[in-house]
Amino acid sequence: MPYIPPEIVKKAEEMDLLTYLQNYEPDELVKIGNGTYTTKTHDSMRISNGLWNWFSKGIGGKNAVSYLMKVKNYSFLQAVETIIGNVNIKQPIIYKQEEKDEEIKLILPQKSVNSVRAKKYLESRNIASEIIKECIDNNMIYESMPNHNVVFVAFDDSNVAEVVNTLNEYVKGHKNDYEVPLKEWKIEKINGERMPVLVD
Repeated sequence: MPYIPPEIVKKAEEMDLLTYLQNYEPDELVKIGNGTYTTKTHDSMRISNGLWNWFSKGIGGKNAVSYLMKVKNYSFLQAVETIIGNVNIKQPIIYKQEEKDEEIKLILPQKSVNSVRAKKYLESRNIASEIIKECIDNNMIYESMPNHNVVFVAFDDSNVAEVVNTLNEYVKGHKNDYEVPLKEWKIEKINGERMPVLVD
C-alpha cells in the first residue's frame, strides 16, 4: 500500500464537500435553498454549513474524503489521491458559504380595536384595574383579533417583543384556564422599569 505523508492526508481531509463539488464536480451540485445544496445523483442528500447528510441512507460526514468513501465507495487511499490529484491540477477556489438569515422575527397577533373583553376577564381574575391599565398602556397586554384572546408580551432590553403568550378560554366562558390562585398584584420599578409584580 502506497505511503501518503500525514500532511497530505490532513490537507485532503480539510476540504469540505461543497468546495470539492464546486471546484471538481460542478455539474453534480444543485442549489436548493439559502446555503443548502444537493446532488443530481442523490436528491435526498443535503450539503450545508460544511456538513453533508444522505438522508435516505442515514449517513453523513464533514468533508469530501468521507463523501468519496461513503457515497462513491472509494477506499481511503483512493479518496485522498482523488482530492490531492485534483488540487495538484487546479487549486480550489474557496467560495464563501452563504450565511443563513439567523434573525427570527416574532409575529404578534393582530390587535383588536379595544381590549374590553380582555379587561373584563383579567378583572374577573382579581387583577387590579391599575395593573391592567398599566400593562395595556405599555403594550404588555392586549386583546387580539379575530379571536379576542388576551395576549401577554415580554420585551427585551431593546424594547423588542421577544415572548408572547395567549389565553383564550375566557372567551368561551370557561373557568378552566390554569386555576392558579392570584393574590395581589402591584406595580414596582425593576431595573428602572415599571413592571407588574405578584405579591406573595
